[in-house]
Amino acid sequence: MKNFYFLLFILSFFLSSCVGSDGFIEDSSPKTIFNYDYGNTVSRNFYGSVTDRSGNAVSGAVVSIGPSTGQTNNQGFFLLKNISVKEKFVYVKVKKSGYIDASEVLIATPGNNRINVMMVPATTTATVVTGSPSTVSLPNGSKVKLGGSFKDANGNAYSGNVNVALFHLKPSDTYYNETGPGNIVGADTEGNPLALHSYGMIHVQLTGSAGQQLQLATGQPAEITIPMDATQASTAPAVIPLWSFDEEMGFWKQEGSATKSGNIYIAQVSHFSWWHLSYPDPLATLSVTVQTPANQPFAGLPVVINSSHALATNNMGVAAGFVPANQPMVYQVADLCYTVLYSQNIGPFAPASSNSFSATVSTPNAVIVQGTLKDCSGNDVTDGMVSLSSPNYGFLNFNAQLVSGGNFSFATAVACAGGYQFQLTGYDFTNSQQTPAVNFTATAPTTNVGILMACNPVTEFISYQIDSQTPTVCQGNLTATWSPNGTFIYSQGLKIFSFTYPNAILSTGLVLNSNFSLVLPGGTPTTGSVGVQVVAGAPGNNLTFQVNNWGPVGTYVDFTFSGTYMDASVSPAVLRTITGTGHVLRTY
Repeated sequence: MKNFYFLLFILSFFLSSCVGSDGFIEDSSPKTIFNYDYGNTVSRNFYGSVTDRSGNAVSGAVVSIGPSTGQTNNQGFFLLKNISVKEKFVYVKVKKSGYIDASEVLIATPGNNRINVMMVPATTTATVVTGSPSTVSLPNGSKVKLGGSFKDANGNAYSGNVNVALFHLKPSDTYYNETGPGNIVGADTEGNPLALHSYGMIHVQLTGSAGQQLQLATGQPAEITIPMDATQASTAPAVIPLWSFDEEMGFWKQEGSATKSGNIYIAQVSHFSWWHLSYPDPLATLSVTVQTPANQPFAGLPVVINSSHALATNNMGVAAGFVPANQPMVYQVADLCYTVLYSQNIGPFAPASSNSFSATVSTPNAVIVQGTLKDCSGNDVTDGMVSLSSPNYGFLNFNAQLVSGGNFSFATAVACAGGYQFQLTGYDFTNSQQTPAVNFTATAPTTNVGILMACNPVTEFISYQIDSQTPTVCQGNLTATWSPNGTFIYSQGLKIFSFTYPNAILSTGLVLNSNFSLVLPGGTPTTGSVGVQVVAGAPGNNLTFQVNNWGPVGTYVDFTFSGTYMDASVSPAVLRTITGTGHVLRTY
């Protein structure tokens, strides 16, 4: 019966209005009672993505955690660092004009906390007129019957056209957890914390002709009809508790019940936002730490409870969230191709208990992807993140990491049936800049993509670093020269990069370990154009050059090179390490 509980991980703080020294709201208006232990105050980093229901980025959305706010960039990502939160209950709000307000409630795990939110467009389903009863419905049977009387935010009677936006979310929806508000956390009429087992929810938004938000007039309830999810037909009770989402406090509160009639539930409601059909259990919490056989954190893996969707482990390999007490469960750790890597039966848990587990998992398709993110001036990005995506991952990309001192590492990038094809994009939130999308083919066990430049006007760059020296970067409007014998040259003034591989037929995925040479930028007007010149296969040299993306003229060529070489410019010669990245336009 309990098939749709889910495990969520990460994010932050409590809320609006007047905030006291402990981070909670203080005012004289009555508040919903919630007898919950919010835990200690901690400082955490939070980041994530906001998309619509089709997976498109929602840019310019305001993300708030208590008094702290941020905004999504053009790719729908946001970052909030060093936020003071209560460790056991973090309420995150997401708002943008034209969309239904979205939110999540999460547990603040150690490390960096990540969230995926999907917003629903506030699309008008029908327009009705005040003064007479009306019914608005969706093709799936969702319905709302209105009496015809409405009021504005100040309690004044409203007269005129009313735009009604109706949305239904069924428990078996692929993105149910990312779309629904809050979490499974609810409170009964006495304020006892509960875990809600969903039978579906509905949202109704009323808007006046001037765009003002409306509500039902006092004393005139509406009737809502919520269709039953076909996957729950055998377990659906005749009468089920009804819950409304408290948008101020961040949890569901019990308000009446709904009655089953055939394959639908019908209920009377006195106001509108989200309404939820749910069967309650006592509430508990769960934390799962996932690591590799080498005891390294396994980041970016989904943890699934009772076959329901879950979010991913964070950079410390931890996923934590709310679960029902008094119920046997099973949690599974899957890779990003949704192959189960680990499974364990757990529970039942005692009410209000905190429960921790660990799992050691491995997958033959894992690869470490690492590199460095620089800003336009060549400095390490401090407030930034890097997104690692694959065409096999679908809408939700779990592989996004914050940078630390400019460095990033995806210790567990997972390849699917389509191979090790990935795309990296870096974001500098301080300067509102980002890198081009760099395509590459990863090779196990480790792929170092080198230096990425988060500098929006830059469409081309070549960068490399020798040992721990300051990186050399050639960026923007590079002049290209090509020849049929396998040589291409990019130059910017006296800075020159060239690759030579006799009679090469270049293609995506080509990996070269010998018989090629590189001339790397680094020259000055005094010393000339050559910074470093190395030949693969020469004594002491162990270099790899990989073509990650090779398309037709007018598209970008992406390549990486790495390895060791003997530096004969000093005596005695020194063995050096080199890594480099190129994202350049093919013009011939």
